[in-house]
Amino acid sequence: MTGYDEALTKLSALLENRLELAAGTRLDPDLEIDEAGIDSVDLAFVFAHWERTTGAIFEDDEFDVRRYKTVGNLAAALAAKASSVITPPAAVQEDAVQTA
Repeated sequence: MTGYDEALTKLSALLENRLELAAGTRLDPDLEIDEAGIDSVDLAFVFAHWERTTGAIFEDDEFDVRRYKTVGNLAAALAAKASSVITPPAAVQEDAVQTA
């Protein structure tokens, strides 16, 4: 499970190259999404990574970048998604292999 601080750190790392941040830069949680330069493509990139690594599933309406006012709001949403996963991704993958 991922907490808020870990989600913010991972979000920053995922977007480091896309937003041309200095290596190791942690995004300011109070920074508004548009001021941070996060757009819908960035959001899809982050969510795809999050789904692969945590097993979380995002609904269509969650892909609307306007839904997240600040970087902190987005990090909180990512942390909540990760904590709502009942089965860890590795266990899901292992089950899929055994049943195939």
